[in-house]
Amino acid sequence: MINSRTNHYTINSQSFRNEVEIPSEKTRNEYRILCIGDSSTFGSNVDQNQSYPAQLEKILNQCNNNRIYRVINAGCEGYTSFQVMRLLECKGSFIKPDFVVITCGLNDSIDRIESDLMSDFRNGPFPFIRRAIFNTNSYFVLSFLISKLQIQNEPQKRPVPRVSLCEFKANIYKIIQLASQLRANLILCPISARQKYRDAMIKIATTENIPFVDSEISLWRVYKMVENGLKEYGGWSVGNVWDFNVEDVYMTLGHKNSEGFIMHFNSRVMDDPGHPNPIGYCAIAEDLAKVIP
Repeated sequence: MINSRTNHYTINSQSFRNEVEIPSEKTRNEYRILCIGDSSTFGSNVDQNQSYPAQLEKILNQCNNNRIYRVINAGCEGYTSFQVMRLLECKGSFIKPDFVVITCGLNDSIDRIESDLMSDFRNGPFPFIRRAIFNTNSYFVLSFLISKLQIQNEPQKRPVPRVSLCEFKANIYKIIQLASQLRANLILCPISARQKYRDAMIKIATTENIPFVDSEISLWRVYKMVENGLKEYGGWSVGNVWDFNVEDVYMTLGHKNSEGFIMHFNSRVMDDPGHPNPIGYCAIAEDLAKVIP
């Protein structure tokens, strides 16, 4: 089943999914939360007010604690931890966030197909020379000449993650460093990341004493409520319920909780295997709000 509804986006001139421009200076009592991540942060499958950053801003501003909360949706479809890190590096000083919420890992872990021929060229004899020219124009010329000299058999191809687990960890640590330089608190909250990448974020959060909001727990909490007959949550109607056909899903994430429920294949809380529906986003926003003062 494919979601065929139309979603409405408003993107400001700063490339954020916000209704208004973000000023460089904060107003009195303003508290800024910068949300950076992939399409699950952007909310590509939902309307403007249904994304988790939009719902988080609404929840926080209902607290009546004399603060004005501004939540900035800096999510972008396809972002990996590298783009998340670079965005924080480039725009963090302008935004001046008090909190930074990081949601990544899904696109990092998605496999791409890489040729073994290319891999052999980079990692064969004299690897230091090969690596030295890999990012130069000489590499492209040499690759072309080698391709002409070799027998034109179809090279064997293998799946590799877009961002290796080692690189992913390095990017997260760089994000931690950048947040510290900005004097901003950090929250790690992966949504739909494959298990190894999710586990890596949990371990880093534990080691570095960083708040970790487990979206799996958030989604499971509201799922059980809907299963028990709840018709509305956070102002959003449950609507029709259907289970995804696993054979039609291009990527199997396969997270299971203690009761063996595969969260990503059920539309009670998800729109597709990678993106929560408005109810799922609301549950995540509620749990994020609990760790933001």
